[in-house]
Amino acid sequence: MEIPSISGTSTSSQLDATLDTSPLFSRTVPATDGDALAAAVYLKSLNVTHVGCFYINDAWGFAYQADLQRQASKAGMKIISVPYLPTTDSAGQTYPDIEAAMEKLAQHDLRYYVLLMYSGHWKPVFRAAIQRGIMGMPGYTWFLADSNYFFNNELALDRETESDLAQGLNGMGVLNLGLEPHPSLTDAMQQFSSDTALQEEFYSKQAYPERFHNQSHFHQLVTDGYPGADLYFQANYHAVMALGLAACQTPGLFRGPDLDQTLRQLEFNGTSGMVRFHPITGTRLPTSVQYTMTSLVLSDEKSTETEIKLDHFLAATIRSSSTNDQMVVVPAAGNPFRYSDNTTIPPMALPPIAGEHLKVISSSAQVVAWIMASATIALALVFLGGTWCYKNRTVFRAAQPIFLAQLCVGIIIMVTSVYPMSYNGVPDPNGNAGADLACMITPWLFVVGYTIAISALMAKAWRLSKLILSGRGMKRITVHAQDVLLPFMLLMTLNVGILTAWTVVAPLTYQRVWLEDHIDFYGRRVESYAICQTEQQSTGRGDDDSSSSVSSSGPFLISLAVLNLGAVFVALYQCYVARALPTSFSESKYLTLSIASIFETLCIGAPFLFLVPTDTDPSAHFSIQSSLVCIIGTTILLLLFLPKFSERNQALGGAAASGPSGRAQTAMISNASLHSTRSYNNKSHRISGLNGLGNSRAVDRSGLDSGSVRGSAHSLFEDERYLPQGFMMIHRT
Repeated sequence: MEIPSISGTSTSSQLDATLDTSPLFSRTVPATDGDALAAAVYLKSLNVTHVGCFYINDAWGFAYQADLQRQASKAGMKIISVPYLPTTDSAGQTYPDIEAAMEKLAQHDLRYYVLLMYSGHWKPVFRAAIQRGIMGMPGYTWFLADSNYFFNNELALDRETESDLAQGLNGMGVLNLGLEPHPSLTDAMQQFSSDTALQEEFYSKQAYPERFHNQSHFHQLVTDGYPGADLYFQANYHAVMALGLAACQTPGLFRGPDLDQTLRQLEFNGTSGMVRFHPITGTRLPTSVQYTMTSLVLSDEKSTETEIKLDHFLAATIRSSSTNDQMVVVPAAGNPFRYSDNTTIPPMALPPIAGEHLKVISSSAQVVAWIMASATIALALVFLGGTWCYKNRTVFRAAQPIFLAQLCVGIIIMVTSVYPMSYNGVPDPNGNAGADLACMITPWLFVVGYTIAISALMAKAWRLSKLILSGRGMKRITVHAQDVLLPFMLLMTLNVGILTAWTVVAPLTYQRVWLEDHIDFYGRRVESYAICQTEQQSTGRGDDDSSSSVSSSGPFLISLAVLNLGAVFVALYQCYVARALPTSFSESKYLTLSIASIFETLCIGAPFLFLVPTDTDPSAHFSIQSSLVCIIGTTILLLLFLPKFSERNQALGGAAASGPSGRAQTAMISNASLHSTRSYNNKSHRISGLNGLGNSRAVDRSGLDSGSVRGSAHSLFEDERYLPQGFMMIHRT
């Protein structure tokens, strides 16, 4: 018939979807979509992420919860909805569907709930929730939507039989469309409610007066000032005024569609503020009204010994911002919302995480690593002490004690890195300075200790290769201790420079990385592992936003790896050059083996660090790291020191077995060797076929001075078994 209709009470958003069948419908109240928007904005202000929705399964309840789902999704929240049907059992005593639905909702163990129900169902709904421990308990908060029932000052609960219901109401919030009472309209309605003749005149003017006579709710509104009367009166008053204004502004003899088109474009200042309609749906825009959040609390003043009564107060309003159309929460001054525990502190948004797994290094792995590191350090200290005690022995003087001591000190420092490497930090919102220090000190200890140790090996290898190369030219050369400090100073300077730049530009910090594929029901990540990495600065907001690293530790790690592996290759080459020297004199065999062991350990062990990453098994990853460090240190120590102590023990054992006569013979041989050596030097007899050694002065004076040469003449020069292949000794006749 193309007759426009306008409503002041219909709120279901499903009516907006019936434009094809009801194209001429408008309303002066926002749809449930606007109510859901206000609810989502308020819940978001509490930092809520998951909300339960218990709703009556009818047109209004279904539309409201669907709108709430949509608005909450836009705000980054998740709604878990459970419907109910208000059916009673055969005796009319219980509501089995409510019980079953509430049981289903309680299984999710949420902390915030939205309740969409009719006031007549509140007792069975409340009792079902209370029995399941999700209402009337501290930590649980319920918000009732679109209801004024509990604002009735006459509402009283029996203290003996309904105290549980009273406890459920305490701390509950009620979200309503908030229209401030208009004094003129309120006076007019009060006059109407007290004038019977005026009421009869009103009924007689209606096409179906019996509809008003049969509505007890209408009678309560007009006679008793029932809560919500102002909203009801204003919405209907706006509907009448909108039709009248639209009729006045539609030109000529208009039809129904013309009137409806004018109405949708209408704006007027009503009793509740500016009234504006959506140009397509004809529904009043939610940004043209405000919503209220009312807090329900138990009233000690109103309650008696037999009855419990409630108080309510405005806790906040939800309205459009003054600068844009975005809705914001405006707390009421001096009246913060009170929760079920009678405090104004919002409960936790979710239950505590159950079974949170922090992947850490196991205690057994730590103990094993500490034992290995301590054993390696103890071994280095033993060899360091032995070097000091026997520094005047020929075998140690030939190996130069200063470099042996440097080697032990370097390995001690390097192996010490295992201790901070084993640190198990804990998440700390205030920072974890101890963990950050452990992260950055680990590479410092390892690299500095490694540099000291590898420099000693490089210096010894460089000394030998220099002797060989000078001997080929038949040149007299002296290699002093300070000459072989150059590799140490150069390598240490470069490593310390890289470490310093790393510490300043991109320091390692202790961080917990949460695994994305390990989440609980609420989408929270429940498993994490610890890692030392460069701190990252977020470029966005929240966990889902991308982040970019301010600076990366990769270039520094690569630089250190290239530099120190290069040092290993240089040392191996120098050992190759000196391969022809006698082992007793140059240690080239064991020096080569020790340097090669470093390279071999890294080549074999390093791939396992990538095969067993930290996020998979922190204990295994740490065990591999600590084992590599200890194996490198122990191997170098054993290869370089055991032969020296073994040779020393054999010499002592041989002297003891010879007895006095043996010692006399040794002295005679030494004297003869000394006389032979002096005669040999004085007469400038040449040793032919020595492949460039020239004379005894080609010996490294820093390790073998004239005394050591004389003292070892028998063992190094007069026994052809100690000469390398191709060497020949010519004796003076």
